[in-house]
Amino acid sequence: MKKENKTDQITDIKEYEQIIKYYSELYVNEYILPLYGNNINGLELLNVINKQFNAMLLYIRKYIPKINYNDLQLLNDIFNLYVELCVKYNHLPTIQGFCFMSNISQNTIDKWKNGYTKLSIERMETIKKWYSICKGFLIDDLNNSDKASINKIFIAKSVYGLNDNINAIQNNDLNVIQAETLPTLAISNKENEND
Repeated sequence: MKKENKTDQITDIKEYEQIIKYYSELYVNEYILPLYGNNINGLELLNVINKQFNAMLLYIRKYIPKINYNDLQLLNDIFNLYVELCVKYNHLPTIQGFCFMSNISQNTIDKWKNGYTKLSIERMETIKKWYSICKGFLIDDLNNSDKASINKIFIAKSVYGLNDNINAIQNNDLNVIQAETLPTLAISNKENEND
């Protein structure tokens, strides 16, 4: 695959898909597999790729043509390609990871999300949807893990605003049984019964 000139903007998502797929596989074949040869099984390979995932994103970024920030559908499609890449390599998607791959500044994404630019409400909602997708993957990972990761719990709280406050449960429409409403059980005294 020829290297695209980074100043050329492309509008076809299929081209971005080909570039991302090609360079992610090239990274694995040129930078990861030579270190291990044929002595690595599939699960071990996924773990190694997971640890090198951000390096792979930065490698891919070198070959992605400049993205037209005004094309919201294209941005959304590229984000979806990023999420698919994360799923393929068993890595949790994050906005920061998307920024690594796309070369869009995290600061720019935050400005779009918080409405600090004169861009459309649709853009703001799209960015919020991206955060929601990342949050959903993190929650799913936490729910389905055998062990709780302190780092992931911290991220869930600090980045996505999740909490483990018991009041959140009590404020739902659930019937919560209070200790005072439980019946009091008395131990019968057989000696008193025989009197």
